[in-house]
Amino acid sequence: MEHATYYGSNGRNGIKVALNLYTYSQEIIPSHHLIESGEIEIISPLTPLEGEIINKITIRFSYAGMTGAYRSQVTIDPLLLEDEPLKYRDPIAYISYTRYGIREKVIEAPFVYDLQTAIRIARDKIRAHALGNYAIEISASPKYGYLDLGDIVSITSERVGLTDHKCQIVSKSWSDNRWRYVLHIEDNPLVSIRK
Repeated sequence: MEHATYYGSNGRNGIKVALNLYTYSQEIIPSHHLIESGEIEIISPLTPLEGEIINKITIRFSYAGMTGAYRSQVTIDPLLLEDEPLKYRDPIAYISYTRYGIREKVIEAPFVYDLQTAIRIARDKIRAHALGNYAIEISASPKYGYLDLGDIVSITSERVGLTDHKCQIVSKSWSDNRWRYVLHIEDNPLVSIRK
Protein backbone atom coordinates (compact mmCIF):
# COMPACT_ATOMS: atom_id res chain seq x y z
CA MET A 1 0.00 0.00 0.00
CA GLU A 2 1.41 3.35 -1.03
CA HIS A 3 0.57 6.90 0.08
CA ALA A 4 -0.27 9.44 -2.60
CA THR A 5 -1.26 13.08 -2.62
CA TYR A 6 -3.81 12.74 -5.41
CA TYR A 7 -5.97 9.83 -6.47
CA GLY A 8 -7.44 9.17 -9.90
CA SER A 9 -10.95 7.83 -10.36
CA ASN A 10 -13.38 7.41 -13.23
CA GLY A 11 -15.64 10.35 -13.92
CA ARG A 12 -18.22 11.28 -16.55
CA ASN A 13 -15.55 12.57 -18.92
CA GLY A 14 -12.75 10.12 -18.17
CA ILE A 15 -10.34 10.09 -15.24
CA LYS A 16 -10.88 12.75 -12.58
CA VAL A 17 -8.52 13.79 -9.80
CA ALA A 18 -9.53 13.28 -6.17
CA LEU A 19 -7.54 15.46 -3.79
CA ASN A 20 -6.01 14.05 -0.65
CA LEU A 21 -8.22 15.96 1.79
CA TYR A 22 -5.90 15.23 4.70
CA THR A 23 -3.47 17.77 3.28
CA TYR A 24 -5.90 19.94 1.34
CA SER A 25 -8.52 20.62 4.00
CA GLN A 26 -8.07 22.03 7.50
CA GLU A 27 -11.34 20.57 8.78
CA ILE A 28 -12.04 17.01 7.73
CA ILE A 29 -15.75 16.19 7.58
CA PRO A 30 -16.70 12.60 6.71
CA SER A 31 -19.39 12.14 4.07
CA HIS A 32 -20.32 8.64 5.28
CA HIS A 33 -20.16 6.75 8.58
CA LEU A 34 -19.21 3.07 8.41
CA ILE A 35 -19.68 0.56 11.24
CA GLU A 36 -18.08 -2.88 11.12
CA SER A 37 -20.91 -5.40 10.85
CA GLY A 38 -21.83 -8.23 8.51
CA GLU A 39 -22.11 -5.77 5.65
CA ILE A 40 -18.74 -4.11 6.34
CA GLU A 41 -15.78 -6.17 7.53
CA ILE A 42 -12.19 -5.19 8.22
CA ILE A 43 -10.04 -7.74 6.38
CA SER A 44 -6.49 -6.53 7.02
CA PRO A 45 -4.49 -5.37 10.00
CA LEU A 46 -3.68 -1.70 10.48
CA THR A 47 -0.62 -1.44 8.21
CA PRO A 48 1.92 1.42 8.39
CA LEU A 49 2.45 3.22 5.09
CA GLU A 50 6.01 3.86 4.05
CA GLY A 51 7.24 7.42 4.08
CA GLU A 52 9.67 9.66 5.86
CA ILE A 53 8.70 11.52 9.00
CA ILE A 54 9.28 15.28 8.78
CA ASN A 55 8.49 17.61 11.67
CA LYS A 56 10.96 20.44 11.08
CA ILE A 57 11.18 21.78 7.57
CA THR A 58 12.96 24.62 5.83
CA ILE A 59 11.85 25.77 2.39
CA ARG A 60 14.51 27.76 0.53
CA PHE A 61 12.91 29.96 -2.12
CA SER A 62 13.35 33.06 -4.27
CA TYR A 63 16.28 31.69 -6.25
CA ALA A 64 18.64 34.28 -7.74
CA GLY A 65 20.03 32.71 -10.89
CA MET A 66 22.82 35.22 -11.27
CA THR A 67 24.34 34.42 -7.89
CA GLY A 68 23.17 30.81 -7.64
CA ALA A 69 21.76 31.41 -4.14
CA TYR A 70 18.34 31.52 -2.49
CA ARG A 71 17.32 34.94 -1.18
CA SER A 72 14.91 33.70 1.49
CA GLN A 73 13.69 30.71 3.48
CA VAL A 74 10.84 29.79 5.81
CA THR A 75 10.98 27.22 8.58
CA ILE A 76 8.38 25.24 10.53
CA ASP A 77 10.01 24.38 13.85
CA PRO A 78 8.24 22.30 16.53
CA LEU A 79 10.46 23.72 19.29
CA LEU A 80 9.51 27.38 18.83
CA LEU A 81 7.56 28.88 21.71
CA GLU A 82 6.13 31.59 19.47
CA ASP A 83 6.27 32.56 15.82
CA GLU A 84 9.27 34.58 14.68
CA PRO A 85 9.97 36.29 11.36
CA LEU A 86 10.05 33.52 8.72
CA LYS A 87 9.87 30.83 11.46
CA TYR A 88 6.56 29.29 12.48
CA ARG A 89 5.10 26.90 15.03
CA ASP A 90 2.73 24.10 14.06
CA PRO A 91 0.73 21.82 16.39
CA ILE A 92 1.13 18.77 14.13
CA ALA A 93 4.91 19.28 14.00
CA TYR A 94 4.96 19.46 17.81
CA ILE A 95 2.96 16.22 18.20
CA SER A 96 5.37 14.55 15.77
CA TYR A 97 8.37 15.86 17.71
CA THR A 98 7.02 14.37 20.96
CA ARG A 99 6.69 10.99 19.22
CA TYR A 100 9.78 10.81 17.05
CA GLY A 101 12.20 13.56 18.11
CA ILE A 102 13.45 16.06 15.54
CA ARG A 103 13.13 14.86 11.95
CA GLU A 104 14.41 17.67 9.77
CA LYS A 105 14.39 18.27 6.03
CA VAL A 106 15.48 21.16 3.79
CA ILE A 107 13.73 21.61 0.45
CA GLU A 108 14.82 23.94 -2.31
CA ALA A 109 12.02 25.52 -4.34
CA PRO A 110 13.75 27.38 -7.19
CA PHE A 111 10.49 28.42 -8.91
CA VAL A 112 8.75 29.82 -5.80
CA TYR A 113 9.09 33.58 -5.26
CA ASP A 114 6.04 34.26 -3.07
CA LEU A 115 6.30 34.08 0.74
CA GLN A 116 2.74 32.81 1.26
CA THR A 117 3.32 30.02 -1.28
CA ALA A 118 6.51 28.96 0.52
CA ILE A 119 4.67 28.93 3.86
CA ARG A 120 1.86 26.83 2.36
CA ILE A 121 4.36 24.34 0.93
CA ALA A 122 6.02 24.01 4.34
CA ARG A 123 2.70 23.52 6.16
CA ASP A 124 1.48 21.01 3.57
CA LYS A 125 4.69 18.98 3.87
CA ILE A 126 4.33 18.92 7.67
CA ARG A 127 0.66 17.93 7.35
CA ALA A 128 1.50 15.10 4.96
CA HIS A 129 4.67 13.77 6.63
CA ALA A 130 4.78 14.64 10.34
CA LEU A 131 2.63 11.82 11.70
CA GLY A 132 2.45 8.14 10.94
CA ASN A 133 0.02 7.11 8.22
CA TYR A 134 -1.70 3.74 8.12
CA ALA A 135 -3.96 1.79 5.84
CA ILE A 136 -6.64 -0.77 6.52
CA GLU A 137 -8.61 -2.83 4.00
CA ILE A 138 -12.34 -3.41 4.32
CA SER A 139 -14.81 -5.59 2.47
CA ALA A 140 -18.31 -4.16 1.90
CA SER A 141 -21.57 -5.51 0.51
CA PRO A 142 -22.60 -4.40 -3.02
CA LYS A 143 -24.89 -1.65 -1.70
CA TYR A 144 -21.77 0.34 -0.68
CA GLY A 145 -20.70 0.79 -4.30
CA TYR A 146 -21.52 4.51 -4.04
CA LEU A 147 -18.33 5.05 -2.01
CA ASP A 148 -15.58 6.35 -4.26
CA LEU A 149 -11.87 7.14 -4.29
CA GLY A 150 -11.06 10.26 -2.33
CA ASP A 151 -14.19 10.08 -0.14
CA ILE A 152 -13.66 10.93 3.51
CA VAL A 153 -15.47 8.44 5.75
CA SER A 154 -15.46 7.61 9.42
CA ILE A 155 -15.18 4.02 10.57
CA THR A 156 -16.13 2.40 13.85
CA SER A 157 -14.86 -1.04 14.84
CA GLU A 158 -14.78 -2.34 18.40
CA ARG A 159 -12.54 -5.19 17.28
CA VAL A 160 -9.81 -2.86 15.98
CA GLY A 161 -10.43 -0.07 18.50
CA LEU A 162 -11.61 2.65 16.11
CA THR A 163 -14.50 4.95 17.03
CA ASP A 164 -15.69 7.35 14.33
CA HIS A 165 -12.09 7.47 13.07
CA LYS A 166 -11.79 9.70 9.99
CA CYS A 167 -10.06 8.21 6.97
CA GLN A 168 -9.91 8.52 3.20
CA ILE A 169 -10.64 5.90 0.56
CA VAL A 170 -7.47 5.40 -1.53
CA SER A 171 -8.36 2.18 -3.39
CA LYS A 172 -11.56 0.55 -4.64
CA SER A 173 -11.96 -2.83 -6.31
CA TRP A 174 -14.55 -5.59 -6.84
CA SER A 175 -13.81 -9.16 -5.68
CA ASP A 176 -15.98 -12.17 -4.78
CA ASN A 177 -19.21 -10.16 -5.15
CA ARG A 178 -18.06 -7.55 -2.62
CA TRP A 179 -16.40 -4.17 -2.76
CA ARG A 180 -12.90 -3.88 -1.34
CA TYR A 181 -11.69 -0.54 -0.10
CA VAL A 182 -8.31 0.53 1.25
CA LEU A 183 -8.70 3.32 3.81
CA HIS A 184 -5.88 5.75 4.57
CA ILE A 185 -5.89 6.41 8.30
CA GLU A 186 -3.91 9.27 9.76
CA ASP A 187 -2.72 8.91 13.36
CA ASN A 188 -3.50 12.54 14.19
CA PRO A 189 -5.26 13.34 17.48
CA LEU A 190 -6.25 16.77 16.10
CA VAL A 191 -8.36 15.01 13.44
CA SER A 192 -9.47 11.75 15.10
CA ILE A 193 -9.13 10.46 18.62
CA ARG A 194 -8.19 6.79 18.66
CA LYS A 195 -9.83 4.94 21.55
